[in-house]
Amino acid sequence: MTLSRLGAFAIAFGLAGCVATETPSSSSSSSEQPAPISSSAPSSQQTASSVSSTGTSSAPESSSSASSQLPASAFERGQELYFKTLGAAGSCASCHGDNGEGVFGKGRALFGEECSDCGTPSALIARIDATMPAGNKDLCVDDCANDIAVFIFEQFNDKDFAINCDEGIQKASPMRRLNKVELTNVVRDLFNTGQGKMTVALPDEQELVGGFATVGSALTTSFDWTASLLDGATEAALKVVSDGAFPRCEDGAVALVEPQPKLGECTTTAQCRGLYAGATDCNNGEGGVCYCGDSYCAPVGGNTPSPAACFASDTKRVARLLFRRDMTNAEFTRIDNIAKSVTQKTGSQSDGYSAALVALLTSPKAIYSLPADSKETIRPLTQAELADRLALTLWGSIPDEILIDLANSGELKGAMLETQIDRMLADSRFNRFASVFGDAWIGLGGYNLEGEDLGITNAQFAELLADMKTETRLFIAHIIKDNLPINTLYTANYSFLNARLQAHYGFNVTTDNASFIKTDFPAGSARRGLLTQAAILAKAFDGTKTSVVKRGVLPLEAFICTAPEPPTDNPAIEEAINMQGASNDSEKDKMAARAANSACASCHASIDPIGWVFTEFGAAGEPINTDPDGDPLDTSGILDGQRFENAHGLVDVLVSQGHFESCFANKFLIHAIGRKVSYHKSVEDQCAIDQALNATRVNGETRARDLIKSLLQSDIATVSGNVEAL
Repeated sequence: MTLSRLGAFAIAFGLAGCVATETPSSSSSSSEQPAPISSSAPSSQQTASSVSSTGTSSAPESSSSASSQLPASAFERGQELYFKTLGAAGSCASCHGDNGEGVFGKGRALFGEECSDCGTPSALIARIDATMPAGNKDLCVDDCANDIAVFIFEQFNDKDFAINCDEGIQKASPMRRLNKVELTNVVRDLFNTGQGKMTVALPDEQELVGGFATVGSALTTSFDWTASLLDGATEAALKVVSDGAFPRCEDGAVALVEPQPKLGECTTTAQCRGLYAGATDCNNGEGGVCYCGDSYCAPVGGNTPSPAACFASDTKRVARLLFRRDMTNAEFTRIDNIAKSVTQKTGSQSDGYSAALVALLTSPKAIYSLPADSKETIRPLTQAELADRLALTLWGSIPDEILIDLANSGELKGAMLETQIDRMLADSRFNRFASVFGDAWIGLGGYNLEGEDLGITNAQFAELLADMKTETRLFIAHIIKDNLPINTLYTANYSFLNARLQAHYGFNVTTDNASFIKTDFPAGSARRGLLTQAAILAKAFDGTKTSVVKRGVLPLEAFICTAPEPPTDNPAIEEAINMQGASNDSEKDKMAARAANSACASCHASIDPIGWVFTEFGAAGEPINTDPDGDPLDTSGILDGQRFENAHGLVDVLVSQGHFESCFANKFLIHAIGRKVSYHKSVEDQCAIDQALNATRVNGETRARDLIKSLLQSDIATVSGNVEAL
């Protein structure tokens, strides 16, 4: 599969460009705008650039015999275009060097780490198509962008432009620990009490990847974190035991009466397990007596199990869920000895139970997912590992008994795997997904707004902010549960609002504050999908004002996956940022200055048109009547050659570029497989995502639930490679 079909991507990446200082040739009129170059056919008066034996490129020479030439290849056309002056913009070489080495103060190198877009052909095409040449980004589109990308990719990066998807999964699935949210959910799912203690004790995860706290390389286990885990587990265990949630018997009560043995009832342990829940042994030495833990099993209709039997039975139940497998006899003996030792020292059986539970909750077998194997071979995940991955992805927790039973019996595959994913999506625990995944995906935290910024009290703003987040979570859950097309996340002309949000958006109030109802947007409203929801728009407030740049970057990062790399170690960019920060110029003048600055223009060619359109909304997403400069609203703009009038129209432009589906898949996989994933920088990741999209696309649409199921059953989620991946 080749990627020449990807000749027209819309959104920019992080490769710095420049407005070249060269002037047009004397034969060109400076008052005329050059026509875009999009044809793949070379002029009859042009030939491809030559490349010396040392690899040094030179500018093209005129041809003396055009009629004898064979049709130029994409590489040859791209080589010629790389050195061609494009109107007032100069040439690619004038900014990036004849050999792609970069020109100080103008453009970065086009190879190695400096070229953040050289990971895949699609990324490079998208970058050129959307933003190059800087200052005149419409001059090289479609085939022009494709051909120059071929030349850069093959000449400067020594890579084959054609993508080979036959190599399969190479990247390993890393071991990772459970994060704060997952550990809290584990306590909730096991005991339905004590989870608050874990939440309070554990610190928020400090290192995120794409907003997600699920990547193994970022989930460190420091001394301080371990101490916090021990504190949280201790407080949670005390609460669980005091509430009678551990240990518990089938009827929920711990009995105080030891049953009498029933002689001759067994010759094998299997017979005992057929007679009693929690049976662990048949003791023939005592005349064929069934044991439940350290005590006799209670005869049917007789006494309930003893405290020791309850403890043994429930410890093994809890451990099976925490360890994702049956507890061994040696493991139970260690836990049992902890409980007995603490009970003897303190005189309290509850203390012994709590100590045993702390040991279970803090065991490496409980807090780590996937093994720390050598990663020497490419292998399918074991079914126990797969069950673990499914539970963490969809429930933010550990597998239940059904998943563990299927994994142990080797049945978690094929049609049964799909059946279990459907069951998990229908389970009440999936209700967490919209907040566990959605909050990380969009970043529903870290707001700089306060009540006074909106002319209300902080208490009122706290209520409003909670409603804003609820709207977004309900909306995401609705799209996934109803299996609507991915693009509906951005094109829907409705949302789920309560009375406070209806009033905040300027709509008629038709409900109360306790009820979030599906609310259709009025005709002519600029609101549409996630991009115009208050929880997303409010992220751009920087403490004093709404940032046009932040409002442009967030959609590129979260929804389109083509945000430029943050500027680093570039004095020219740092100087420009500092100057704009100290400037009292209008926002429109600042945008014009960024467009004219060679250090800023290429990235802001995509950021600013998107950011400016959202100036029709205030700091918390409320409708306003003037732009940031106090002028009447005019949010129209042009992106990738397509004009739009407002945010509603911008969505159509972005949907036409086709990034929303692949970006959603990219973000979901970061959440699911514990490593960094990049559609635009990794051929392996791009192939896996494209294959899942192609497998689920029907009539040009990919539905959310179908895509999630396809990704979870695909090789990228079920196979671990032999290449260490962060």
